[in-house]
Amino acid sequence: MDLNYNIFRDLLLRKKHYNSILLCGSFFELPVMFVLNNITDIDVMYSIKNIVALQDCDDKRKFENFKILHIDTSNCHIGFARIIASSDIAVFYKRPQEPRTARYSGPSSKLIMNFKKEWNYFHNFLKICDRKWAKQPKLKTDFVYALCCPSWPVVANEWKTRQRENGWPSVDVIDKIVHSGCHLVFKPHLSNPDDDTQWRFSFSQAELILIQSWTHVQKYIYHILRLIKSEIVKECGGENETVLCTYFFKTLMLWSCEEKPQEFWREENIVTAVGELLCIMIEWLIDKRCPNYFIPANNMIDYLRKDENLDKEISILLNFRENFLPKFLELNAFSSSELTLHLEVPNKLWERILLILVKWFSTNTSEWSYLESSLRISDNFLPELSYLYQSLQIQLCSITSKSENLTTISDALQLFDFAKKNADETFSITVLPLGLSIVDFMQHICKRMQSSQINTARGDGYETVVSDLGYFTKVVNCRGEYQQSEGCCYMPEGKQQNRISKLESASSRLSDLRMTGAEAKLQKTQMILEPFLKILTHEWKSSSFFIVAAYQANCFYTCLRDYKSAIRQCEETRQYLNTLKEKTRQTNTGKMQNLLNVVLVNDWSILFDDHLQVLLGFLTLAHRSRCATQNRSQNFTRIVVHLFTMEFLDYIRFQSARKLKRKKTVTYKCDFQDAVRQLFHEDKNHRVVSRILLLTAIRISGIKPTRIGETFYQVQWPC
Repeated sequence: MDLNYNIFRDLLLRKKHYNSILLCGSFFELPVMFVLNNITDIDVMYSIKNIVALQDCDDKRKFENFKILHIDTSNCHIGFARIIASSDIAVFYKRPQEPRTARYSGPSSKLIMNFKKEWNYFHNFLKICDRKWAKQPKLKTDFVYALCCPSWPVVANEWKTRQRENGWPSVDVIDKIVHSGCHLVFKPHLSNPDDDTQWRFSFSQAELILIQSWTHVQKYIYHILRLIKSEIVKECGGENETVLCTYFFKTLMLWSCEEKPQEFWREENIVTAVGELLCIMIEWLIDKRCPNYFIPANNMIDYLRKDENLDKEISILLNFRENFLPKFLELNAFSSSELTLHLEVPNKLWERILLILVKWFSTNTSEWSYLESSLRISDNFLPELSYLYQSLQIQLCSITSKSENLTTISDALQLFDFAKKNADETFSITVLPLGLSIVDFMQHICKRMQSSQINTARGDGYETVVSDLGYFTKVVNCRGEYQQSEGCCYMPEGKQQNRISKLESASSRLSDLRMTGAEAKLQKTQMILEPFLKILTHEWKSSSFFIVAAYQANCFYTCLRDYKSAIRQCEETRQYLNTLKEKTRQTNTGKMQNLLNVVLVNDWSILFDDHLQVLLGFLTLAHRSRCATQNRSQNFTRIVVHLFTMEFLDYIRFQSARKLKRKKTVTYKCDFQDAVRQLFHEDKNHRVVSRILLLTAIRISGIKPTRIGETFYQVQWPC
């Protein structure tokens, strides 16, 4: 079957993971201006797309192609459930075990962003926004595994029909939330913390939608309540010494937005509103009652003993309200939602952002779906892939015709070089409203892309227009409003340096202006971000550079048998990556090489060496055997394997060194047991599979890998 260009693009841009990602928590819910002012963890919820948890009342015929789990709320605390893996046998479903090679483990897996080792520019930016970040050397990301419940839970039906005198949330918002369903997270009720079969209903997606419907004053008040909570926790001796948590204050805000009239949320009433909300929290603590917003019968602190003493929290809250609240609000003054940051953003960065959105994120919204499908088929997004495709077609014709026409191969190599050098050197004047949340901003990008139908110069949402006067950049801010301002396209190095010096001079003059408050922070923020963006402009090559380099090295190795050139290509690419990591170590941008991976597919298997062809043959045979045992159709099925770019280059370099009888060693971190288990699962870890397949190909070539640790394997030549 012919592999046309559209299929080739789709295979390259296919997602690395078959997970749905939900960005949740305060980091993504609140406006950027509030997030930067308050240290908070990053919360990410992920679920496997082909697994759903259904209730007895759900129509299971709609999910015939899914793995269906069954929700059982009997003998569970309200708001919690157990998951039955089969309708025939009452076997409880537990959270899947992570591979031994995975970086994360546990119900809430964690990733630590260390500012001292990397991300220095980001840390400097945060320190300008708030001095508290100077004492925060790390930022924690929590990854929570969840099960998708596509229907609204019966236990929360009261929320759908609840009487709401103040009109919030609106009927449209309620319908959107109900049709989005909910999630179940692996978390037992605190009255029985050792029960590893309980799951808690999570309404994070609903909360995100609700907070998006808040006014700016409501978001500010919630931001203030979170700051107050942090102060109270400190007074109590830390998070482990108090029952108070951020989610209690979010619950308080959700109830209050529903029950309080619009006049309560006016800007001139902020002091009174915050004081009254603190009184409600005090009452909840006195009564030991914190009703879940979606399931009011679920008292989230009913696990406390009757004699549990909460006097410390109550007294601190009372004292704060009576003596410190006005001063506290003065120190954290209300800011307009119209504050914006104007930056000259390289289109290289926009290109990578869009590539990350397409490859890594998946949500159920129509905007996201449109963005994903449009970018995969748009010739304007990563246009250099067409040159890569043409060069591979030439290489394919040369192999099938068994002709070594040097002129033809020379054309292919020129196309490889052109694809690597075809980087977008333009920039866009970007308007970033700090009154928007990160999720708001990402959704605006999706809507903007949808309205423009991806008919842009490189699919980045900005259109470059050529006129007699030079280049202009049509600027679109996040609200979809068009502006037109003078920009620059590609300029010779001398003119670029001249322009940069002018920018630095302008920044110096701006620093002399006497500014106060938020405006001063904005000006300082712009000064710290500009050097970061300049580094990206000068150091980054095209987004397709690494993938093109890998295919070019493979051409030298398999088609031309020019092993010295293959090794040189691999080493030059590795050297560029190391240089990039060194020059951008303060921005942590050296990890972009894996956005696009080498595609090993049976249509084009002859592009690769005999060992990878044998491996692909085994995978095809195994797939057909599985189809036969499951009585499935055995028509043509395309077997697709993604090989991580730098690891594939290491493979090429090792095999080329063998051909030249040079000494060479290559090391891969992987686990055979994990890889075999994941190989034929849709939720497989592509990096684990990539490493094990490359090691297997080396083993097929006659060299046995040596285990040098629990999950490390080394291959050496000569043996």
